[in-house]
Amino acid sequence: MPRFKLTHTHYQLFALALICIVPLISSETNRPPVFTQVLNNIVLAENAPIGTVVTQLQGYDPEGSNVTFGAIGSEHFEVDPVTGIITLIKPLDREEKDSLLFHVTIRDRVNPEGESEQDNIVQVPITIIVLDENDNPPEFQNTPYETDVNEDAAIGTTIFNKILVTDRDTIGESLDLKCLPQEQSPEACNKFRLEPLLREPTILKAAIVLNDTLNYNQRMIYHFQIEATDGVHNSQTTFEVRVKDVQDKPPVFQGSLSAVIDEDSPIGTLVLKVQARDGDTGEPRKIVYDLLTNPMDYFLLDEKSGELRTAKPLDREALPDSTGLITVTVRAREVVNGTASSDTLTSTVAQATITIRDVNDSPPTFNKKEYEVSLQENTAPGTPLALDMNVTDRDVGVNSRFSLRLDDVSGVFEVEPKFVNGFSQVNIRVGNGTLDYENPNQRKFIVLVIAEETDTKPKLSSTATITITVLDANDNKPMFEHESYSASISEAALPGQYITTITAKDVDSGQYGDAGIRYSLSGTGAELFHVNEQTGVITLADCHGTMADNTGAGISRVGRQRRQLPAKQEEQSEPETAMLDVDNYSTLMSSASLLAGSNEPPSIDALFNAFVINTEPTSEYKVVTQSEARSSINDVISETVTAPTPAVSAHLPSVMETSVTNASPTVFSSYSQPTTAQIDVGAEVPRTCLDYETETTYFLSYKATDDGGQGQTSVVALRISVTDANDSPPVCESPLYRAAVDEGAHVFDSPLVVKARDADTISDITYRIIGDEQISSIFTIDKRSGQITVRQNATLDVTHLQRDHLVFAVEANDGVFTTNCGVNITVRDVNNHAPRFLAAEYSAVVEENSEIGTSVEKLQAEDLDSGPNAEIRYRIEHGSFNDFRIDERTGDVFVSRKLDYDRRNTYHIEVLATDLGTPSLSGTTTLTVNITNSNDKDPYFTPATQHAEIAEDAPVGTLVHTLIALDPDIPTYSALEFAGTDVVAIDKDGKEVPNSDQFKEYFTINRKGQVIVNKDLNRDLFAVIRISVLVTDSTAPTVQQGRGLLNIQITDVNKTPPKFNPPWTPENPVIKLQMTEEQPIGSVLTTLQAYDDDSTIGEYTISPNKYFTINKTTGVISSTTRIDYETLKEVKFVASVSDTGVPSLTSTAEVTVDIINLNDNEPHFSQTEYHFNVTENSPRGTVAGKVEAFDADVGPFGELTYSLIGEYSKYFSIDAYTGSIMVADAMILDREKISEITLTAVAQDKAPTTVQKSATAAIHINVLDVNDNAPIFTQDQYTTSLAENAAINPPAALLQVKAHDADEGIFGDVRYYIVAGNEQGLFRLDAQTGIVYPAQSLSGKKGMYALEVVARDTQGSGTMESRTRVLITVMGVNQHRPVFVIPALSNATIEIPGDIVQQDYLLLTVKATDNDTDENGVLSYHFQVSNENVQETDDFRIDAVTGELRTKRELNRKERANYDIILVARDAGNPTPFETLRFLSISIVDANENRPEFSDAANPYKISIKENSGRDVRIGRIQATARSKHNRDVYYYLLLGNEDNAFVVDKATGDIYTNKSLDREETDFYTLYILASIKSDLHISEEERASFSIKSLERDTTVAKVWITVLDENDNAPIFEKEVYYAGVNAKAPINSVITVVNATDADEGKNAKIEYMIIASNLYKYGATKATGSIVPSPFAISTDGRITTAAFMAEYNQDRFELEVIAKELEQPQQSTRTKVYVWVFDSTQLVRVILSRPPEEVHQEQEEIIAELRNATQHRIIVDEIRYHVDAMGRIRMDWCDLFFHAVEPHTQQIAAVDEILKVIDANYDYLRDYYAGFAIENVVPAYITIVQDEFDLAVAGLVALIIVLFVGVISFIVLCCCLKHWNLSVPVENRRKEALIKKQIIEDLNTTENPLWIEQKLKLYEEQELTMQVFSEPDHISSSDSPAQLEHHVPHHSVVDNTYATIQPRNGNHGLSSTPVHNSENIGGVNMSNNNALGRLHDAHINEFADYATLRNNRAPSMYEFTGSTFQAPIREGDDAVAELI
Repeated sequence: MPRFKLTHTHYQLFALALICIVPLISSETNRPPVFTQVLNNIVLAENAPIGTVVTQLQGYDPEGSNVTFGAIGSEHFEVDPVTGIITLIKPLDREEKDSLLFHVTIRDRVNPEGESEQDNIVQVPITIIVLDENDNPPEFQNTPYETDVNEDAAIGTTIFNKILVTDRDTIGESLDLKCLPQEQSPEACNKFRLEPLLREPTILKAAIVLNDTLNYNQRMIYHFQIEATDGVHNSQTTFEVRVKDVQDKPPVFQGSLSAVIDEDSPIGTLVLKVQARDGDTGEPRKIVYDLLTNPMDYFLLDEKSGELRTAKPLDREALPDSTGLITVTVRAREVVNGTASSDTLTSTVAQATITIRDVNDSPPTFNKKEYEVSLQENTAPGTPLALDMNVTDRDVGVNSRFSLRLDDVSGVFEVEPKFVNGFSQVNIRVGNGTLDYENPNQRKFIVLVIAEETDTKPKLSSTATITITVLDANDNKPMFEHESYSASISEAALPGQYITTITAKDVDSGQYGDAGIRYSLSGTGAELFHVNEQTGVITLADCHGTMADNTGAGISRVGRQRRQLPAKQEEQSEPETAMLDVDNYSTLMSSASLLAGSNEPPSIDALFNAFVINTEPTSEYKVVTQSEARSSINDVISETVTAPTPAVSAHLPSVMETSVTNASPTVFSSYSQPTTAQIDVGAEVPRTCLDYETETTYFLSYKATDDGGQGQTSVVALRISVTDANDSPPVCESPLYRAAVDEGAHVFDSPLVVKARDADTISDITYRIIGDEQISSIFTIDKRSGQITVRQNATLDVTHLQRDHLVFAVEANDGVFTTNCGVNITVRDVNNHAPRFLAAEYSAVVEENSEIGTSVEKLQAEDLDSGPNAEIRYRIEHGSFNDFRIDERTGDVFVSRKLDYDRRNTYHIEVLATDLGTPSLSGTTTLTVNITNSNDKDPYFTPATQHAEIAEDAPVGTLVHTLIALDPDIPTYSALEFAGTDVVAIDKDGKEVPNSDQFKEYFTINRKGQVIVNKDLNRDLFAVIRISVLVTDSTAPTVQQGRGLLNIQITDVNKTPPKFNPPWTPENPVIKLQMTEEQPIGSVLTTLQAYDDDSTIGEYTISPNKYFTINKTTGVISSTTRIDYETLKEVKFVASVSDTGVPSLTSTAEVTVDIINLNDNEPHFSQTEYHFNVTENSPRGTVAGKVEAFDADVGPFGELTYSLIGEYSKYFSIDAYTGSIMVADAMILDREKISEITLTAVAQDKAPTTVQKSATAAIHINVLDVNDNAPIFTQDQYTTSLAENAAINPPAALLQVKAHDADEGIFGDVRYYIVAGNEQGLFRLDAQTGIVYPAQSLSGKKGMYALEVVARDTQGSGTMESRTRVLITVMGVNQHRPVFVIPALSNATIEIPGDIVQQDYLLLTVKATDNDTDENGVLSYHFQVSNENVQETDDFRIDAVTGELRTKRELNRKERANYDIILVARDAGNPTPFETLRFLSISIVDANENRPEFSDAANPYKISIKENSGRDVRIGRIQATARSKHNRDVYYYLLLGNEDNAFVVDKATGDIYTNKSLDREETDFYTLYILASIKSDLHISEEERASFSIKSLERDTTVAKVWITVLDENDNAPIFEKEVYYAGVNAKAPINSVITVVNATDADEGKNAKIEYMIIASNLYKYGATKATGSIVPSPFAISTDGRITTAAFMAEYNQDRFELEVIAKELEQPQQSTRTKVYVWVFDSTQLVRVILSRPPEEVHQEQEEIIAELRNATQHRIIVDEIRYHVDAMGRIRMDWCDLFFHAVEPHTQQIAAVDEILKVIDANYDYLRDYYAGFAIENVVPAYITIVQDEFDLAVAGLVALIIVLFVGVISFIVLCCCLKHWNLSVPVENRRKEALIKKQIIEDLNTTENPLWIEQKLKLYEEQELTMQVFSEPDHISSSDSPAQLEHHVPHHSVVDNTYATIQPRNGNHGLSSTPVHNSENIGGVNMSNNNALGRLHDAHINEFADYATLRNNRAPSMYEFTGSTFQAPIREGDDAVAELI
């Protein structure tokens, strides 16, 4: 209870009470009760809760009776009557009453039984002062707040200042306001700001101030909330700002302001429509348009519609912008009060771009009309003329594309480019023709350049004229009479000896001709000869005296010394040779001699060792030392390059030459010994310049150059031959031969052949090896070929040789002289020994604690090779695990890192020893390393910290955990002992429990590490026990221990479930919540809270629903979606909470969420814009339309009302509930002022103003028109002009009249009509567009025309109209260019007979025509001189009007005969006159001269020329003569024979030149017909050429016939007929057997077509191999000159192998071109062939051979190779000339092996159906095996004689018996009847045989010959077939009685055992009736039959077939003599 301090007032009251009581006490005995404690002015807070004890009344009764207390006049308090405690029973509110006054009473009890009237009641007033608390939110006054503001209001403007906020509380923070944006106006708080005006504790006044600019078009209404706060409580209200539209936005253009229009578009064509709207959309104004800029006044703009149309014809080319772009400035203005305003706020300017699309109205135009240029003759084709020419077409696109071409009858020039687009520089180039000044027709050209459009119609064009003058040049080179020259001179000739004289001719004059020719010689050896440069006389030069001086740095020569022969071509062309320093040569040789150790010439080895090579690429040196045949061996003459040097040491009597350029260190020399012939020391050596041994022939170039040696050059070949003398020693082709061979090999890498050459042709060189015995024992040399080989029994072993280089010499001897050639053979050591370890295995033992680097073992291997092949490197292959490494050189193995026995105690290391050879070889061994252990490690726990769990209620003795520890050193786990040391206890809160030692008794740890519960557990005491544990190694020599930690978790046993906080109870598990709608996702609904008495809360969950989710940890429930009250008003779900105890317990609660409704939906109009129509002048009340809006809210929030806003809203009204819009004021409805009215409709819901929402929609009211305005023309008068050639199809637009009607629609649709001035019907007016067109051609109708035009509205049917006047002027135009009539040709010539032409002589009347009329067609004639038109020149004049061309003076032919003038025809056209030029030549001719003729002696001319000579080569000249006394010029023209344009003739000289490179293989002969004429400019048309008759031309003496023979050049390489040839050869073929024929042809002829064949490689493929073993040398094949490939060796060793031959065909003549082919040859056995029998002769089969092979290849899928085709021999031994046999073998394509015969026959039989038609077509009768191998037994002659005698006796006895006893049955000859019967029987058997299953018999009856042969083979014995049929291949031996399966046998013998004998069987014997088991009878068969059998043997059958056996694809049998009757019968 609160205590109150007594104040002064309290004491006064108390004293007053005593004064009143004292009298009472004195007067009465029942005194009233007395308050002993009454407190007044008690202070109480207004938020005191109900039940608060305010104070306690205290009092007593003086009589001691009980007293009671009470209260009077208080509804907030009550008084306990007994205790006097005053309690608050009703909430206080200071804002209602800040103090409470009531009375308290005290009452005694007189009557103890109860209250009575005698009881005394004492009342005392008491006041309760209520203290203020901040329990009231601020309150907005005077709401709702709304205001209007103009959109142009300035920033900072106060738009509203009546915001008033009050607070009933007197305490708390000061009031404050803030702006809250709304969803519909998110930027409102940025646009406006709150500005306080008055701030007091309980009152706040504020204003709204504009913070940003407004734009009515962007937003018309802003809504935002204002929130007031006192720090604790908040309140909100809504503020609405309506933006009023202000006319402050200029018009805004809409749509595109660009367009494209054709240049020829007629006047009035719509270009584009300009559209703009008022930028102020609230009350938009009407817009009108005008043009501010209009370039060239091309366009008109309709001010109302905005249509931009053409005002006059367009001309794109007149525009300054070449792109055709016009920019016009368009202005849009608002109509203000009926007037278009021009200020910046009501008007807008924009740029409109119009692209004029080009039409073709401008022709290509040259920068000049005429050009002049000069150039040298023979100007190279492609050379451009020096012209500044360009051409332009001002059109664009396809209209600007044009072509350029030349009107050039000469065809000499060409123009480029050929095609132009718009503009281009023009280049005139010399084309294909050759300019020749000597040709008068080619001295001046007039060329017309034509530019004509290509892709247009019509194609416009223009021309320019070029006059080209050709200047003379030195263009003829000297010509020799012959193409080559030859001469000869003796080897002994002296200097100055005359050889020959050669001269040339040059058709040019002066220095360019013969006078300026200078001659010279060039080529190898040219310095030996001298030529007089002017006369051409060639003599032998003095090579001794002058040559050294004249040659400068050239090589000096030795007079009459024999020089070394030049090396082979390939040796000379080596890029690098050695350089030998000449100055050091003597020292070099001396050093070499000293090294050799004797005074003899140095050995090759010493020579090589002593050479010092200078490799600097400075100068080139050549040392020449020669032994002279007649001089002393010491008389060696040497010369050097620059100056004489001392002679080289006499100890080197050799011929040595060394040449170097960029040398590499290579040394070569030639060593020769003096001959044994007598040497005449004192003889005089003759000194000559030529040496036949050095050079037999000099091929030189003889050159003639004109212009004093500075001009044209011609060269011919000159061959000078030198006679021979025998005086040269042999010379080694190479001074040193090198070779290499592997040790143990017998073949060099490449053949080693030593070659020496002798310049003498009679010498025969032999070779021998000079060296020690070791060299001779190893190598041998072929004395003829010089090839060095290794002896077969020799062994090359580097180890035994003790060196790897063998150096020796080979002597070359020609019988007189000898020369030694050095040989250096390198013997390469072959790495053929692998390294081998000395021991197969190694082992070692290492201590575990060995230091790194400790040696383990040394391994050692050896290698028997030498050099790098014996150097060994060691490495560990695997097994070391990086714990060991090895020294790669010594083999030492040592420890590389710390060892650990426990990790690995044994290593098996594989060590590899490799040598450095190539390829490297290796050997391996194994090193086993064992590690010894040591106990040196402490035990340790694993893991160091171990964990265990035990339930709180676990009984004593429960095993909690077993400790785990490891020690890698212990032998057993029992050696470890465990113990516990310290204990730490942790309670449930994670805090350490003090005095943890007391908890040691709860657990025990035994020595095995088992942790056991020792006492009942109590989790309230501790939750975790941490025990420090110890493990000890009991076996260690020293103490080895490990420490660890064991954490034991005491798990709780759960008993009580969790509980939600109140008001939830287990009895009423319900939670009620509320949430307003449309809260954002993630809004928090509430936070569930729960508690648990014995554990912690685990997680919260709620039942699945799509509205809320819960955080399982915090219990926060948040929304997962927005909730709309209109669709959902309540959400229910179940919430659960679970604890973390074990087991987990759960409680649930039913949660209900009530959704609170909000005004969250804005109204929406059904349309964003409404469009209504109202006719102008409609009355008030007219309904314009109706708007409709919707609100998705319910209740008042969804009820809407309508209103209108906007500039024109006062003229209309709207029904607030239906939305109907009606006219309120009709004065606004005037379409001509305002055609469209814009209003804004507002829809608002009925929600409180603080949350009220609204929407707006634009309403466009179109004011419909009424026809009340007449059309008005834009001009009072229109004028235009046009040319008379104006187009009428399509017609050209002349102008456009335009009238505007203020009305719209049909009322404003104007039509135009011509009402006067068009009586001739010349013009037409388009009624719709107002465009005037020509109605007909205006040509010739020049003048002015006045038209009257009327415009009438309502599409011409209206009553309102206006008129205007149109003036049109038609002008004439120049359209046509003059055309010459006389002269008609573009390059004409007129001839005037006589020597003198008189003055004023009329030469010609020039005439031209022009299709223009009037002045445009008036022509005048002129000369053109220097690009100017003149009427006369020095010689001629022309009448400008009549065109008469006359001489101005007297002309003399002798002074000048030819004149060239240019005529001009010019019209008087307007605006531009046209000109045409004509070139005219005037010639004065002698009237007495006749035509030129060719002499009969020279006609026909015969000329020959080599092919490939090139173009412009002079090949000959023709010459015609004129009979005139004057030397008149003759001109030559080709008539016929030059159809391929191969030749040209010089018109002036008659020289014939090639016009292209000739090819003899195409054409080898030409016949040309050339006309001689006195006309210098004769043109022969193709029609005239076609009319010529060859006969008439040959009789015409003015026509020369020229025969041109094209000589062959070796310019074609040989070509083989086939790229690959396939052939076969029998393994037993003899040498020179023909295998196949390869044929190559050469398109050349004569000697150039001669070919030689060579086999350059014979690659052998062994049987079954896919790679060649190499080329066999020498080749086992040879090839003849005609391409026949034959065997050059026996083929037996190559049986079943195959060869790949590379054959080349090479020409014999230079440049010896060659080609290659391959020949694949299979070596076969005769049993591998298949025979095809054909009933055609061999020549026909040869023709069809490829086709037969192709079909067999397709059937068998094998390569078929034909080996032979020969005549067929039938069974009777007769050669059938009309039949043949084709033998072939088949190759399997994959293995390249010969296929077995039986396999091929199987495939053929299987494809019988496929081959049947081909059999008939190719006449194939049978396909059978070719041969069978048989053996003829050798027998003794004596035995043979005895057997013969016995047979004779036996035959005699049999004959006698037959004659005597059985004459009827044993006749010697069979009667004809019996034979016929036999034949019938045999025929029946044959018919039965036709039933065989062999495929080749199906559907096939035997032909006659087949039946004959079958019968003869089955029933007859072969006895007369010639043994010659058996080829040489049949020599294999097989046993007689071997029985082998024959796949193709269809008839088997009756007895399998047959004996064969050579005894003949006579015709009289009848074998058919003898028992064939009798071997003696069989032995009488003749051996000739066996040969026949051999032809039918299969490959796999090694026995001879019986006479009854079928052995092929069809059945054939031998026939006997005497069986003719059978054959006849069949």
